[in-house]
Amino acid sequence: MRMRKARILIVEDEAPVALKIWSALTAHGYEITGIARSGVEAIDRARAERPDLALIDIELSGDMDGVEAATALRRDCGAAIVYLTADADEEIVQRAQAAHPYGYLVKPFDDRELRSSVQAALHHCRLESLLARRQDMWRKQSRRLTLLNQVGQTLTSTLELQQVIERLLKAAVMVVGAEGSSVWLWSGRQEESLVCQALYHNGTYYALADMLLEAGQGIAGWVAQTGECAMVPHVSQDQRFFPGVDKRTGVQTRSLLAVPVRMRDKTLGVLEVVNKIEAPFTAQDQTVMETVAASAAIAIDNARLFEETERLRIFSENIVESMAEMLVVTDARGVLTFANAAAAELLGHSRDVLVGTHWNALFAPPHDPTVQSGWEAWAGSNGGRYDTVLLGQGGKQIPSIASIRPLLVDGRFDGILAAFTDISDRVQAEQERERLINELDAFAHTVAHDLKGPLTLVIGYADMLLQEAAVVSDEEPQQYLKALLRGSAKMQNIVDELLLLASVRRREEVEVELLDMSAIVSEVLHRLAYMIEEADAVVQVRHEWPMVWGYGPWVEEVWANYLSNAIKYGGKPPRIELGYAEAESEGGRPTVRFWVLDNGAGLEAEEQARLFQPFARLDQVRARGHGLGLSIVRRIVERLGGRVAVESQMGKGSCFSFSLPLAEGG
Repeated sequence: MRMRKARILIVEDEAPVALKIWSALTAHGYEITGIARSGVEAIDRARAERPDLALIDIELSGDMDGVEAATALRRDCGAAIVYLTADADEEIVQRAQAAHPYGYLVKPFDDRELRSSVQAALHHCRLESLLARRQDMWRKQSRRLTLLNQVGQTLTSTLELQQVIERLLKAAVMVVGAEGSSVWLWSGRQEESLVCQALYHNGTYYALADMLLEAGQGIAGWVAQTGECAMVPHVSQDQRFFPGVDKRTGVQTRSLLAVPVRMRDKTLGVLEVVNKIEAPFTAQDQTVMETVAASAAIAIDNARLFEETERLRIFSENIVESMAEMLVVTDARGVLTFANAAAAELLGHSRDVLVGTHWNALFAPPHDPTVQSGWEAWAGSNGGRYDTVLLGQGGKQIPSIASIRPLLVDGRFDGILAAFTDISDRVQAEQERERLINELDAFAHTVAHDLKGPLTLVIGYADMLLQEAAVVSDEEPQQYLKALLRGSAKMQNIVDELLLLASVRRREEVEVELLDMSAIVSEVLHRLAYMIEEADAVVQVRHEWPMVWGYGPWVEEVWANYLSNAIKYGGKPPRIELGYAEAESEGGRPTVRFWVLDNGAGLEAEEQARLFQPFARLDQVRARGHGLGLSIVRRIVERLGGRVAVESQMGKGSCFSFSLPLAEGG
């Protein structure tokens, strides 16, 4: 390869000297671009011819001397300067330094001096030019490395995938000087299709999430499938090019550079840049893009991992928060570091209060040594299930089952994870079962006692009728039969009460209706006529009664119980009054208070307090009554939305009452 001849401009106002220089340099193979006799002419010729070197006489004639001309040539054309001088004074030589000359030739000079000075100046100029180009290359490389480092930091500074994609698209365009860029990632684990995450072109983002490429389709699909880069200077001449994106966005792709985005020998997708602005894509651009893609792979992998972690965290939190069981976590000291919503609800404390509380404060005293004591023992335990009692707000005790599991970090005990199941309902059910068993036991004894008396009477009179039928008078059978009827009526009342008690327990809902209280009271008086007659009782009854809401069969039984007790435990003879009065509203509804007033001995305060308890009976009731009634009364009235009450003073009788909702206009 032949080297280009060095081009030299001669600036000399003395024609013989200029011609001598021309002849000598031409003989040595240099190309003379021309001879200028003034500074202005030298500048014009240099701008047109672009010489490598200018030989300039310092003391040119005219308005511009050689120093001014050399300075302008150096500045505007970058030409090397060698001064020609005879005996220039010191001031001119000092001024000449401003043009940074490569040498001086002192007139007169011979060919050898001329040739040596020109060769030295050109060599120095070439070295300086090479150094400048290398420095420029190093500066560009340094800027690019700095930019790549900034790109890497920018990409990895966020854990949101969409932000990573947006920053990657901008960075790719910036580092290679392209018009646009796009990112394609595999869809799913099967790697059957690529999804365009986004496209960036001339400052505009395009959302193309529904744009898919099958494996091997398009240049991006080929790069993703093969794992190789693709540099395409003219996409119209490449059969792999897929024009769908251009049709969709209106962007015209002319050239393209695509590199795989890889992470740990696994291709995640493809990064593309299109239409380099200043020149075609180069191998250096490919290297730069591979570096960007490497940073992008880390950022994308981190973002995906973060998204997956976030999904798992949210999923786990949703599970924990939706749990009906109370869940807590402690540190190695036994201090709570987490409590779920169920824990706050169950214990009646906010999470802010629970977190920071010690484990032992969760339990009701006396402390369960199995669950609460020996905290260090959990370090060597596999956990387990334990019955315990939690301590809620206000001292509430909550029977629970604790499922405890120690937490280990690198084999070191780091706390416990504990779930608590509230078994209050189960404990309450067991207590209710025990209460019902006791109640049933008392019920059996009561029924046996209450049926024994009337049954003995019935059997006795029936036996007398059989054995003494021949000798008794005509009046006696009538008396025996009346006694049998009374005994049978008593047993019938007991059976009715038992059936009523069963129905009150069994029925979950009751259809209330408007009650004709006058008819109900009349029926009760008819039922208990034998008792009224036997006790010679006087019963005072109202002629008009208000309309109330209730359930007829039950309300009839309430009156029957109150009236029968008044007859049995009233004075001698009983004086009884049945009445009513408006009562205070209950739950926003007006009520009526019905009452039965007797003239009995009265009840002490202690007796009044336990009168309506299940199967509780006074001594006088145990002796002569059946004792089921008042318990049933309370159940009935409360089921109908009312209340029962008793008012009594010793020696002044008792008033038993119950309330029912008043009907409108009743």
